[in-house]
Order: sequence, then C-alpha cells, then structure tokens
Amino acid sequence: MSLLLSHQNNVTAKGSAYETALERAAENGHTDIVIDLLDHSIEEPAKKQEMVHRIFCLASYNNHPEVLLWALENGANINGQVKQALHEIPLSWAASRGHNDIVRLLLAKGANQHARRPHQPLSSAVRNGFATTVMLLIDTHIAGCGGGSYRDFFNEEKLSKDFVHHGFIVAAQHGHAHTVRLFVDLGFDLERYPKVGHSALMMAAQEGHQSIARMLVEMGVNVNAEDGKESPVVMAEQYGRADMVALLVQLGAKNMVETRDNGVKILNGEALHDNSRIRVWSAGKYIVDYKSW
Repeated sequence: MSLLLSHQNNVTAKGSAYETALERAAENGHTDIVIDLLDHSIEEPAKKQEMVHRIFCLASYNNHPEVLLWALENGANINGQVKQALHEIPLSWAASRGHNDIVRLLLAKGANQHARRPHQPLSSAVRNGFATTVMLLIDTHIAGCGGGSYRDFFNEEKLSKDFVHHGFIVAAQHGHAHTVRLFVDLGFDLERYPKVGHSALMMAAQEGHQSIARMLVEMGVNVNAEDGKESPVVMAEQYGRADMVALLVQLGAKNMVETRDNGVKILNGEALHDNSRIRVWSAGKYIVDYKSW
C-alpha cells in the first residue's frame, strides 16, 4: 500500500465495478487501509467528511463494526444519508441485510429507527424477510417507551400507519409468510384494521403468494372486499396469476361482475377472458388453463 501511494496512484479512480479503492476497502472491513487511503486521497474537509459518511454506510451494509465505529468517531452522521445510496440511512442498510449486531450497535449509538428515508428500518427488515431483525427493532421500541405488551405496540395509533400497517402489507407483498404470521401472533388485530388485511391480501394476490393469501383468508380477511373497482381476484387476474385466481375462487371469491376495456370478465366465481388468456372453472374442481400470456 505504501509503495502504491508513494507513486501517487489515483486512489479515487473508479474500477470496473464503479467503486474506488477506498470504497472497496470499506466494503471489506479493512480499517487501516481505509484510513491510509482517505488521508492520501481527499484534502478538502467537506469532501473528506462526505466520504467518511459513505464509508459509514458501506460498513453498515457490509457488517463491519470496526470500520463503522471508526467512521462514527470521525464525524459520520448516524442518521445521515448518501445520495448515491438511494437516501437510505445506515440503520436501514443494516436492517435490510439482517445484520443484527450492527443494528444493535447503531441503536445504542442513537440511530432513529422511525426515520423514513425512504424506507423505515423495520420496513427494510420486513421487505427482506429478516424476522429476527424485525423482533429486535420492535423490542427496542417497546423498551424505549418504558415497556408494554406486543399487542399495545401493534395497535398503537401513532405507529399504526407507517410502522405497523406498512410493514404488514410489505411482508405480504414480498412473500414472507413467517413475518405475516409473526405480526398476528404478537397481537396485530386484523379485525380492528380490516383495510390493512385486505390491502395485504391484494398485494399477495398481485404477486402470486398463495400460502399468504390462504393464511390471510383463514385469519378472517374478506376475500371479496373491494378497493374501488379492484378486488383480490381481479388483481390476480390482471397480473396473470391464474393459480391465484383458482385459489381465491376456492376460498370463496364470487359474485364479482366486471367488464373492462380489455374484455376481462369475472362472474360468480368464474374468470373469463375474451382471448382465452386465463380460464378458471369452479364447478366441483379448479382447472387453470394458461393461454398466450
């Protein structure tokens, strides 16, 4: 390293992966190399501070606590963002990868788990299916509020829209059945928030997550509830989820009558399409016929 620096190599040049040597060192947890490269690559204080924060984000994302602590000690903003990193805060980066030790460290240092830039840390953990990280964030919140039950947490009005409802819907959308079940088992009340359950079912239907759709209906979500002109079975048909259409019909989707400009009709448990794209019969058994999707 000293030899390369003595020959004035450009350590800020980007390689084939569009990363500088400094960024690659941070990604791989080489604190000493990060320090050497930073001292020899950037002189302007504002730019150096911006790079320190970028190193901080990379350490959070790649699970390198030593580099992370060094960056914090050198002025990294624990709740700051990096433009090139889609404006996520470091805690969201760590949560999105399930790095629980980094999450604990950041929370202990004062990271704001309710910041939404653009995704809350809880949402990031839910989106990627890290149930233990979800539990860690929930437990930390409850402890910070002086204790309480999980049921109180899941039905707390000031958290319900962004922190709980959104997380539940995201879990259904991304196919994480264990997280959907976790929320309900810990006390999320679908009877109190029927629209949340319906929105989750809509997203599961759209993405074709059959086990989640079945679970939600068995939990009491109305398979025929409508959101404007849409319903779960209509969403499934729109996105070409023929198996999902069949499942929803089996679970009781019926009395749906709609004709749209593209000729789609859904009538009394039987989905028809004018160009035979999808046909689902509900007379005794469920047959799915894929045609030219």
